[in-house]
Amino acid sequence: SIVKSQKNIDINTYSTTNNVPVKKDKLIYVKSYTVNGIGKFFTGTAGKLDSLLTDNKTGTNNNLVNSLRVEFWKSPINYKGYKSGANKLVIFGLDNIEVVSFKILNKNLYMKYMAEYYQIENSTDFKSLNPINNQQLISQLGNK
Repeated sequence: SIVKSQKNIDINTYSTTNNVPVKKDKLIYVKSYTVNGIGKFFTGTAGKLDSLLTDNKTGTNNNLVNSLRVEFWKSPINYKGYKSGANKLVIFGLDNIEVVSFKILNKNLYMKYMAEYYQIENSTDFKSLNPINNQQLISQLGNK
């Protein structure tokens, strides 16, 4: 029987010296997107900078305010999701990164991937990617 041929392993003395490979998340690509109004999406980071770093007295730099840095990762468990923070978005599980775009609508961030739209929440916790089903919202995003 299969059970008889297996060795009993004491969990207290188990050793990892067998050099068993452990798959890890892998960074695939990093890209910056220009998204008008993205600074308003990230609470507390509405683009205010040290005035010494900018060309104007308001302390804003429109290039940074509208810039979203996106990291595309591959998960060994084929997880599809994201987390965000400070003008940065980390996305797992998208294979075709050439067809990704972003829009702001009513201070909410939306990602279009292939033919689907996804709402992206400002969260440092990992969230699943769930396509939007609201046809009126999809129509608004398509016309923007």
